[in-house]
Amino acid sequence: MRTILALSAFIAILALSAFIAILAGAAAAKDLLPYEDGRSGTATVVPADWRELPPDERWHGTRFVSPDGSSWLAVYAAPKTGSIEAHMNATTQVDGETITYLVRRPGWLVVSGHKGDRIFYRKAILACGGTVWHHIALEYPARLQRTYDPLASVVSRSLEPGANACG
Repeated sequence: MRTILALSAFIAILALSAFIAILAGAAAAKDLLPYEDGRSGTATVVPADWRELPPDERWHGTRFVSPDGSSWLAVYAAPKTGSIEAHMNATTQVDGETITYLVRRPGWLVVSGHKGDRIFYRKAILACGGTVWHHIALEYPARLQRTYDPLASVVSRSLEPGANACG
């Protein structure tokens, strides 16, 4: 009998946890819009109230700024011109940054950490038959970590080559 009660309590806790996770995910995603960069083909989601900056001809992508101007999100692509290792190193090793999280797998990477009083988060995936790197980069004040960490997670999970990314 105790085993059945314990099992029932465990299942109820699991169900409640799943329900809370679904609600949290819905709350985090309610103000996000799907976005595909017209020049790079990189697709993700962006906050609905963030402002898109004018195009910069020096690179293939788009940058968005938070309403208060303290945070930014870049969505871009880069052709694979050298080795995968070299690109991963260039993406993860930036002067002045302290890495607190790094995952490197074949064809993708995620790096996060601190640069002064700011947090950075970057993800890159190799796509289009191994010819193009698609990236997102997010930077925000460390004091807003509780607000922006969930955003980084959702934006990261939605990163993909868009419908027209590979030609």
